[in-house]
Amino acid sequence: MASLKALVACGAAVVMTQATARSTEHLVAGAAAKPWLHEEEPLVRYAPQPHLCVTVADGDALELRACGGAYTERQRLFGALHRLGRSTLQLGGGCAAPAAETGNSSVRMAPCGGDSADEVFSFPTTGHGSIKLARSLDSEDELCLAPDMPAAEGAGVHLRPCAPKAQERQQAFLLPRAPPSEDGRSAFLGVNLGGWLILESWMWPAEMLSKHIHDEYSFIATHGGPASALAQEKMQQHWDTFLRPEHLDSLRRFGVTHVRIPIGYWIFDAVYAEEDGFVRGGEPYLARAIGWLKARGMRAVLDLHALPGGQARRQSFTGRQVNEEKFFLNDTEFARGKRSVEELVQLVLKYEADAATSGVVVGVELLNEPSHRHVERTKEFYSEMVPVVRRSLPADRYFVMLSFMDSPHSKSMDWIAEKIVADPGNWSGVVHDPHLYHLFG
Repeated sequence: MASLKALVACGAAVVMTQATARSTEHLVAGAAAKPWLHEEEPLVRYAPQPHLCVTVADGDALELRACGGAYTERQRLFGALHRLGRSTLQLGGGCAAPAAETGNSSVRMAPCGGDSADEVFSFPTTGHGSIKLARSLDSEDELCLAPDMPAAEGAGVHLRPCAPKAQERQQAFLLPRAPPSEDGRSAFLGVNLGGWLILESWMWPAEMLSKHIHDEYSFIATHGGPASALAQEKMQQHWDTFLRPEHLDSLRRFGVTHVRIPIGYWIFDAVYAEEDGFVRGGEPYLARAIGWLKARGMRAVLDLHALPGGQARRQSFTGRQVNEEKFFLNDTEFARGKRSVEELVQLVLKYEADAATSGVVVGVELLNEPSHRHVERTKEFYSEMVPVVRRSLPADRYFVMLSFMDSPHSKSMDWIAEKIVADPGNWSGVVHDPHLYHLFG
């Protein structure tokens, strides 16, 4: 099973920017929708199981229920809670208050404005932690919101003595972060889920690096090739275990709102060929993860991390290490790469049409770390494919990430800025994705 450290490792600081010193005004004007900003859902999630939300139950008590769906209106926060600190807990049009003067009290919703001291709670300023009855903070026995144990769907939420530090996680909740802008949205916090749908040796050292296996192609070949039952079993087991719901729960507790998911072109049946040497079947696991993300109010960027022929030399992230970048040098591979982008768009539309996965994907990346030796060919690829993406994925809903490995990065940033100014209809919402390798100087 993957460690959290392995899941967030990506080998580069992923920084998305839409500005250069001389063209900021054009970039901002060209991307008024700003789909990369995150609109926090006005919910109180139970931190150990972020798919469960504090909900007004029948009889105006509080309980845990699956977030969204039929319970949405009973879970929606109102008022100024997003500013955190001390405030009322307004859910479903009422205010929470203790129903009895005991240390093990039920909480009930009532019209706001009654006994104001009983309606005020203290919220964690970080957006993650305990929710305490404010008036109890001046006593020896602080009272915290806490679900019945074991916490599960339908568990009641009460006021109980606050747990000691070793057990305080059982009483922790996730709250919306304070938005920095008037429209109530904030920049997202994201990590890269590397090493899952594309194997990279340094992210799975026990099975690869220590055995001198340097890429996914070699891993599969070592276990008999793509038609081998053993290779298929190995890959399916990896896809099934490397990313699990509890990993996403841990990320959500850290405040992560978005994930970048690297995928290889072989995930698309319309592009993959048997001679490519990869195992089919990763897409259902991706779809499952998109559903897990939706249940936790998280979002995703799908990143075409590897294209046919390889876009960089001697890199395991291309799926198969190559000595020359055949993606750029071979017209057939270049055309297959374009088809991969088209298939990526169709995959996003498929997820959007399914209630279990809709609303999760907010962006796509067309190419990861293309070789600096082929900057002009990279620009050619982007110039053709960005309008293709925009025909189906509009700028007010999806951003498009473009990666360059030029130095300095300002050259490619200026090129993107010029594209936005010249063709805002297609290039609005396009962002630059520089990977800053501080480690290597």
